[in-house]
Amino acid sequence: MASLYERERRDGTKVWRVEYRHLGHASKSKTFERKGDALNYKRRVEREYDEVRSDPNRISHHKRLHDVIAVYRERELPKMKASYTHGLGCDFWKARLGHIKLGEITAPMIKTELAKHVAAGRAGATANRKLTVLSGMLKFAINELGWLQDNPCRLVSRYKDAKRRERTITAKEWDALLEAADVLASTERARVRAQQLPAFLLLLYATGMRKGEAEGLRWRDVDLDNMRIQLRDTKNGLGRTVPLDQDTRALLLAHQQQFGTTEWVFPNEKGDGHTVFDGPFREAREKAKLGLDDHGEPLVLHSLRHSFATEVAQGGATLVELMAATGHKSVAAAERYLHPQEHHARSAVSKRQRAT
Repeated sequence: MASLYERERRDGTKVWRVEYRHLGHASKSKTFERKGDALNYKRRVEREYDEVRSDPNRISHHKRLHDVIAVYRERELPKMKASYTHGLGCDFWKARLGHIKLGEITAPMIKTELAKHVAAGRAGATANRKLTVLSGMLKFAINELGWLQDNPCRLVSRYKDAKRRERTITAKEWDALLEAADVLASTERARVRAQQLPAFLLLLYATGMRKGEAEGLRWRDVDLDNMRIQLRDTKNGLGRTVPLDQDTRALLLAHQQQFGTTEWVFPNEKGDGHTVFDGPFREAREKAKLGLDDHGEPLVLHSLRHSFATEVAQGGATLVELMAATGHKSVAAAERYLHPQEHHARSAVSKRQRAT
């Protein structure tokens, strides 16, 4: 509960300090010149705690979602293998519902935010992952913190799993996209993220990194001397090494000279975090006039990773090599790139040993 301490300043005068610490509640501390004021404050803090304890619903109308996220990040994320994905989910919900009181978060409110996410071009599976993260945080608020009585996520239907993205980029489309990105980057009023877009696209296509992996990349994980990138935290919770060729090394070296004043490879405008390239990419795609393919699928940033994996597989990489290059954890996910080739089939038939 609350504790009262008498302290002496350097000048010899005395002050009274009240400190309140309790699991699941924000710590409080305050210093007073008079002991009577300190005692009154101590009684008020303890009375507020007793009121919340006697009426659990009271705290759900006092605490906000960003309060849960702060504690969840500190106590739960370090335990998770896929902490990177969950961290993105925390950022997503903090930006959209972080200011909302826990007791006021409803299923329709959650559905609306997920629908906006899907309408912006995200896959249903991505929205489902966001829902899973929110549900986990609210369960934490219920079971560990005692800040909430019921989880509204249980009333939210999940999206149907859509087919995997299969769109790849052609050489002509790639040239047009890169040219458009260069034009946007060179405009007089180009923002930092637009200026960095060409380098970002080149890195994605050259390495097959996921969009989030590249956006959140830090210079400490880039080893230009040994031509490699060390990804410590990925979507599936497994770290991996990404090799660099000479062209990509030169690209990153030039990029570092221009933007390497922060820890982030692709810093945001303020330099206190990494940038997000969805907006600039869509602008470049529209400028390059890249529409839907023959199957009605749009070109997205993930298409560059898909193109990388497809080209590696067509070059003759084995399944093990492909999984190492892309960081796929599932054999099924990687196997879809290994399209049966005629020469592989002929080679297999030639090795057949028929029974005599």
